[in-house]
Amino acid sequence: MINLLDEIIPGSSSILPAPGSHGISLTADSVPCRSAPSDTAEQWQQLRYGETYKLTGFSDQIDSLEKPVWYKIMIEQKNRFNSNEKIGDFEVWIESHRHTGISQKLYQELNKPRSTEVFYRTITTQTYIKALNDLRADQPIRLGTGARVLLYDNNDSTKIIGETGIWEIYEQEQKIDLPLFAPLARSAKNLEKTIRLHLGKSYVWGADGAGFDCSGFTRAIFKAFDIALPRNSNQQFQLGEIIIDLNSVKSGDLIFHKKTGAEKTSHVGIILLLDGVPYIAHAKQRVRVEPLDINGLPASIKATPDKELAGIKRIVQFE
Repeated sequence: MINLLDEIIPGSSSILPAPGSHGISLTADSVPCRSAPSDTAEQWQQLRYGETYKLTGFSDQIDSLEKPVWYKIMIEQKNRFNSNEKIGDFEVWIESHRHTGISQKLYQELNKPRSTEVFYRTITTQTYIKALNDLRADQPIRLGTGARVLLYDNNDSTKIIGETGIWEIYEQEQKIDLPLFAPLARSAKNLEKTIRLHLGKSYVWGADGAGFDCSGFTRAIFKAFDIALPRNSNQQFQLGEIIIDLNSVKSGDLIFHKKTGAEKTSHVGIILLLDGVPYIAHAKQRVRVEPLDINGLPASIKATPDKELAGIKRIVQFE
């Protein structure tokens, strides 16, 4: 059994981490991942609580403690259904104070297709936590669907490890008929319930938490069922079984769109069969559910010129 506190190096440590070492996000709010070491650089994605990475470099900018202001990190993108297959890596920049170091042993355990350990859980619904023995103890902190929490005590699933010490899960944000921790049973009913938790959330480029971009939304929903998808729509399109047409779709299939004639996909959503009719649940301006026409296009996609169906993939079965 891993002793987590022995495997975690606090971000406040004065020791500069070595290139090739590993880290984890333990902040309740998502960590912006930038294309360059600057606050104004494009946000390519976000690190959510419990996501891991490898440190690959430092910025030239130095803070008052003579530490680099920015760390360059690599987020591995593996096919979780074939642990030997890499789909592609993301290399991005995060602010150094957001870094928490972890041992190689813990990094490897957290990145197994399915861990044999019981020291972490994945949140299925939005929930509140509070920091114990911390200045923010009276302020609610929210964790969203798909956040992977590290348990302080394997026998107590209410206490987790956060950036400032021990945090406590104390209330689900919405009273719904779903368990707090993944994996949810892979049913079409549970899928619809989980999607409806997020209806109306804003579209945010590079996000998969308080707001979503299209692939961030599919990642977060699938995480609630213990299914890890890669970061962008084109990588997700590489997975699964091809579904020939809309007459063969099932709830939980991923549907992809692209610019007319393009090779790469530019959008992804989740199929929901409602009374036998195929709809798409997706992040387009906001999280929404829309019917599909005979060409596999919802109204919000048709409003954008030169878009077409790229394909439909079945990653797993939702019964």
